[in-house]
Amino acid sequence: MISSKLSAKYQVVIPKELRQGLNMRPGQRVYLSAGENDELILTARPDVDQFLGVLQPAVEDPVAYQKRVRVDKSSL
Repeated sequence: MISSKLSAKYQVVIPKELRQGLNMRPGQRVYLSAGENDELILTARPDVDQFLGVLQPAVEDPVAYQKRVRVDKSSL
């Protein structure tokens, strides 16, 4: 178990090995909830940047892509 100290401002530092293991980034939101037996549960919220690639328009023209794929398949 890893421990961290509560500061005078009630802030807690998440140790580096945990941040890296959860791919956490500065400014990322987290959910906090109370568990059983005085537990504090911190859940990392998915970073919006992870989903931006899905929303970005295609870099290549769709027609040019289809032509390229057809050419690549015909060479098999």
